[in-house]
Amino acid sequence: MKPDLTKIFYLLIATFVLATQISCDLLEEDEEPPPPTTPIFSGVEKIELQAPWPPPSDTWSNISNNISFQFDVPIAVEYVVLALFTTNIDVSGKTITNPQDWVAGNRSGLTGFSSSSTRADNLFPFDMVSGDFDTSSGNYAPSPPFPQTFYWAVWGYDQWGNLTHASPQWSLTVTNP
Repeated sequence: MKPDLTKIFYLLIATFVLATQISCDLLEEDEEPPPPTTPIFSGVEKIELQAPWPPPSDTWSNISNNISFQFDVPIAVEYVVLALFTTNIDVSGKTITNPQDWVAGNRSGLTGFSSSSTRADNLFPFDMVSGDFDTSSGNYAPSPPFPQTFYWAVWGYDQWGNLTHASPQWSLTVTNP
């Protein structure tokens, strides 16, 4: 008696489809992918970002009152910058190529900054003319349209002013003010 190859073929296809369905059902729909791990600048050591992950999506009021940007900066880093952009942070080597999209942040020496975390309500507008944060105009607040996704990263310089460390880029979404 010869085996019916057509029946065996259909049985194998049915088994494959069933196994695929079961494995897909086991995955959680809301499961976040792992955070990015590559530093934004090339040729630097990595600064580990700690939070917020997964990326929050909330009103700016809730984010600024409840979220801290947390990071682990090595002791060799003397000067640290946290930057918030309206688009992906674009770089070439160790240079930011889209500074026009840099809207806010904080740095070593300014109010509310620490070398391990900075609350969202301690971000200041970035002034492209001076290349620094404008602390005189108060804290940063995003403007419409909403929802809006922001991208943030941290980088640091050694005691001689050399860019030596950087984090990957993470994001957050502001749903409205």
